[in-house]
Amino acid sequence: MNILVTGFKPWSTHGLNPSETAANFAANLGFPTHVFPVSYPVIDEAFFEKTFDAVLLFGLSATREEITLERYAYNEFDKTLLDVDGLCPDRDIIEPNGPKSLQTSLPVVALSDTLLSQGIPNHISIDPGCYLCNDAYFHALRRYQGKALFVHLPAFGEDFDESDLKRAVAILTEALKRQPSSDR
Repeated sequence: MNILVTGFKPWSTHGLNPSETAANFAANLGFPTHVFPVSYPVIDEAFFEKTFDAVLLFGLSATREEITLERYAYNEFDKTLLDVDGLCPDRDIIEPNGPKSLQTSLPVVALSDTLLSQGIPNHISIDPGCYLCNDAYFHALRRYQGKALFVHLPAFGEDFDESDLKRAVAILTEALKRQPSSDR
């Protein structure tokens, strides 16, 4: 399976974004990667350049204490959250006339169980927030017909470090690589 792995550059008070580290490590494993600036206009055009069988997206959620696998993306924005350029969409939804939500077709429970079996705490969420993580995820799910997964990462600290991250990236990419390819 041809998998794109993405992350985000640093933003706000976060000088190091573990999602960028995740994408860079995936590149070292041989996966195509892209690291996005935390910018709405960039995300709006992000997934139209190349065709992949699936997308594994990583993003930072500094308020989370463990890795979080997101089941859904929602067709909405929080118009109070500015990107790195000080911009915010002037609309409340990502895609006019689009569905209210999209769900991954990738095996979230099995991926969570695989991480847990390797000693990596995680949980499954139905709330990716309303910032660029949700925006990117919605676009990826739409473009790749559900074959996308967004993974929120906690900030690096005592309970989650770079070695934990690298193990998680290796486990997730290997598990997804074994998934059947799409008909594209």
